[in-house]
Amino acid sequence: MDELERDIPEEQDVTQCCLCPGCPEDVRRYVIDCRRLTGKEDAHAYLKELFGFPWYYGANLDALYDCLSELPECEIAMIYPWALAQLGDYAVKLLEVFNDIASEFDRITLI
Repeated sequence: MDELERDIPEEQDVTQCCLCPGCPEDVRRYVIDCRRLTGKEDAHAYLKELFGFPWYYGANLDALYDCLSELPECEIAMIYPWALAQLGDYAVKLLEVFNDIASEFDRITLI
């Protein structure tokens, strides 16, 4: 078990807004727990829940891009990135979507 795993218990909700010193209260921070991205379907179900996507979210990369592009100002972080390996080649495509969003929309920051 690495140090981060000891810091965040499995059942702890890490999706809450970060209100740490120096972080503006009006900027929401989403924390993606990559351990929850166990397959394509599970990944999209988790991301839908985490980001609060609408019921019609298409659960694919195009739909992910579309819904992320509608988010207000926010920061997106990933914890346990080593767990992305369980997605295989799909992890690269998923990361490309997040990188594209961050580069195309100034209000969305990857941290």
